[in-house]
Amino acid sequence: MVAAVIMASGSSKRIGVNKLLLPYKGKCLIEHLLDVIIKCDFSKIILVAKDKAVIDLGKKRGIEVIYNKHADKGQSEAIKLGIQNSLNASGYAFLAGDQPFIDCEMLNLLITNFSTNSDAIIVPTYKEKRGTPVIFPNNYQKELLNLKGDVGGKAVINAHLDKVKYVEVNSSEQLWDIDTLDDYEKIINHIRS
Repeated sequence: MVAAVIMASGSSKRIGVNKLLLPYKGKCLIEHLLDVIIKCDFSKIILVAKDKAVIDLGKKRGIEVIYNKHADKGQSEAIKLGIQNSLNASGYAFLAGDQPFIDCEMLNLLITNFSTNSDAIIVPTYKEKRGTPVIFPNNYQKELLNLKGDVGGKAVINAHLDKVKYVEVNSSEQLWDIDTLDDYEKIINHIRS
């Protein structure tokens, strides 16, 4: 039972507007992920958000939404809220809302790898480049709940490299995310084959 935690309460400081609401192929960026994730094999889906428009997009799709009132403290707060609202999960997949090329096949591949390696941290890679989403077994709950500030799970991964299982995905695009306007332009101008 893997719970999906969509981390959608960042401030998009480098872009200056909420990047999750930027248009891409007739929808907001985050809608691409939301429309994929509801078709995948997650036992639970939680959207951690602060923006009303993002919250409404999640609710419209029947996704459980948790308001992040401490979003200004960094991404560790979203991680904590996701775990605290799915304590019975055997694993936690942390997803960024700004990855429009993630597909259900990739997510289910990660879930399948976790189901046969339930004590491993599952990390997607493409040609040795690590990406997200990462699935953490629930025995890392305490370490994840102790994260502070704008720190994600990378610190936990780096502390347990012997427990990481790398899973090769089909394309580099599946790991793309948007941090800058240049990244957004790259995605806008990208034509998928």
